[in-house]
Order: sequence, then structure tokens, then C-alpha cells
Amino acid sequence: MFWLFLICFERNVSLLSNCDIFISYRRDGGDMVAMNLYQALKRRRYRVFYDIAVLRSGNFNEELYQRIRSCRDFVLILTPGSLDRCIYDDDWVRMEIAEALSRKKNVIPFMINGFEFPDYLPEDIATIRYMNGVNIQPETFNAGITRLCSRFLISKPLPKKKKSNTGFILCLLVFAASLLSLILYVLLNSPIL
Repeated sequence: MFWLFLICFERNVSLLSNCDIFISYRRDGGDMVAMNLYQALKRRRYRVFYDIAVLRSGNFNEELYQRIRSCRDFVLILTPGSLDRCIYDDDWVRMEIAEALSRKKNVIPFMINGFEFPDYLPEDIATIRYMNGVNIQPETFNAGITRLCSRFLISKPLPKKKKSNTGFILCLLVFAASLLSLILYVLLNSPIL
């Protein structure tokens, strides 16, 4: 009977784990920007995938590909030198970009002050050079987030909802009824002292 409660709980949690926006970044130089972008988008009620905040143990490469496949928007944080290692086939940023492009995701370059495209980009990611994106200066980060949300993202923020815990309350009621049934069964089937 407790398993009914667990199924209800897991179902509600799994609904929260879907993401519409994937944030791709180079850890060297882009990690703080990624964290700030993630927090800013979450405050605006977007469903965002940011690896540090979402990934758990397991096969992370398959999880990353699955998240890219399921997202609508792919925000690529471009800091100075962030594409330099993309000449290597096994570079993670390159593989993420290539996956997003091959899946026809809405790829949005999020270019930080000082970023310049390298002279050469491999063929599988070369088109990012020509994609419209958001240019960010340190002093205009919030304005850049507003521009990203209003002009570039396909995804929409979650609507503000009233305080409703219907699913959780239903699970609690199922659990309480199960517990009550168990107690009654024990009381009715125990020998009277």
C-alpha cells in the first residue's frame, strides 16, 4: 500500500524534471556565467537544464544527449576562447553543439564581452558563426537576460499557479486510507484479550 504513495510521489517529481532550455558552456571561463544565467531563468519560471544543478550519478554523456534532444532552446555561452578546443572531435562543447544543430534546436549564442569566433570551426558546428544571438557586457547582464527571454527563446515560462497541492494531497489520502485499512484489519483479526 505504501507503494501507491511512492508511485504518486515519483510521478509528480518526474513532471518537474523536464527542461525546455539547455545551457551549454565551457567550464573554463563560462561556469559563473552559466550559473548566473540558470538562476536568472529559474527566477523567471523557465524550466532549465544546467548540468551542475540537475545531473546526478550515472551515464552523464547519454543524459546530456537526452536533455539536448528533449529541450526546445539551446543557449550556448560563448566566453573568450570557449570554442578553441572545438577542433577536437571528442570536445564536449563541440559534441553538444553538433547534437543541438543536428536535432534542429533553437541554438542561441550568448556572447560574453571579449568573445570572438576562431578563424576555423569544424564543419559540423560552423553554422553557429552565422546565428543571431545576444551580446552581453558585464554591466548589462540583466538587460541581456530580458532580451534573451523576449526575443530569442521559443520556450515560455511556467505560468504562476495558485498554491495547489492536489496531487500531493491525493497521495496522502491514499496513504492514510491504506494505513487505516491496515490498522482496522489488525484490530478486527486479533484475538480479544
